Amino acid sequence: MTSRNLPIDDCFEFVRNGMNIRQSKEANGLPVTRIETISDGSIDLTRVGYAGLEERDAEKWILQTGDILFSHINSVEHVGKCALYEGSPTPLVHGMNLLCLRPKKEILYPPYAKWTLKSSLFRSKILPFINKAVNQASLSTKNLKSIEMQLPPLDEQKRIAAILDQADALRGLRQRAIARLNTLGQAIFHDMFGDSTKAQRMPLGDVINIRSSLADPKLPEYRELPHVGPEHISSGSGRISWERVVSCQEDGVTSGKYVFEEGDIIYSKIRPYLDKVAIADRKGMCSADMYALNCKKEHTLPSFVHFALGTSDFLSYAAQSSGRANIPKINRRQLLGYPIPLPSLGAQREFESKIQKLEEFRKIAERHSRRTESLFASLQSRAFRGEL
Repeated sequence: MTSRNLPIDDCFEFVRNGMNIRQSKEANGLPVTRIETISDGSIDLTRVGYAGLEERDAEKWILQTGDILFSHINSVEHVGKCALYEGSPTPLVHGMNLLCLRPKKEILYPPYAKWTLKSSLFRSKILPFINKAVNQASLSTKNLKSIEMQLPPLDEQKRIAAILDQADALRGLRQRAIARLNTLGQAIFHDMFGDSTKAQRMPLGDVINIRSSLADPKLPEYRELPHVGPEHISSGSGRISWERVVSCQEDGVTSGKYVFEEGDIIYSKIRPYLDKVAIADRKGMCSADMYALNCKKEHTLPSFVHFALGTSDFLSYAAQSSGRANIPKINRRQLLGYPIPLPSLGAQREFESKIQKLEEFRKIAERHSRRTESLFASLQSRAFRGEL
């Protein structure tokens, strides 16, 4: 039997939205799915809601093993994100703003359906149907149902899904290894300097300056400056996601912003981003919500201050200092007043050497991860061209 193409409407028992009920985050009754439940492409049990429901209240909406949750209302890049429900937790209630697609298992193997919906080929099919609005985009159920899927025989679907599952497991191992490397720097810092009660302390203002140069929004070159915000910095590792950074012009920024120099420590002054700290790895960037700190080298090294501002000791201080205003933030005086533990420059250089070696390992791991991602994308593409 050869492959056939069928519209989604013929491949699934139904494609429908979830139970329309008011949710809260208080764990009361059965868990209910939310848009963010599948934000990482799997079902995240820490990102569900609750509505005091019991099974008898939501019998029609309880998910079955093999159901696929599909994001049809979201930002453009997240429309089409999906996750396979594999039976845990049970019961789990299907909530509003995610579609549930229940495969006809006599013709469609659920893991194969999941990989089809996650494929770049399927993505290319839904893009013309995505309606873009100011705050969100959407894909109508009617248009989704009309899109065709390729259905090889069930045994072939199972073989393809097994290959992609194994490749995805390898990809996941590499991603988890990088995630651990991203937290290792803070662990090294704690191991070397954790007993801060014994360390000499100085006000942060004695060892760093806050750069206060402003860009002139009237100059043409200002419009091209990268505009970096807390959302571009990962917690723990302090990496800047440059692929997500846009220029001031693209970001719609029209007022003068603080300009950073290469080597500056970039620190977010606004809650809930008080754990966002990084070192600028290039010059010519600006921000409205980040302080640019530069070290007085006779006392301290940037790598040490970078990690000191990520410790629980500093975060507790920052949270208390930022207050309860409409936009809670730590001001210059409060930041400069933080009593930072200050080990010797020799100990700081030893720490910096370890961080540099860790960074080399991380770069190697990321190269391997990019290669794995590329191979997985190629494998997925071949799978749906009938070349596996």
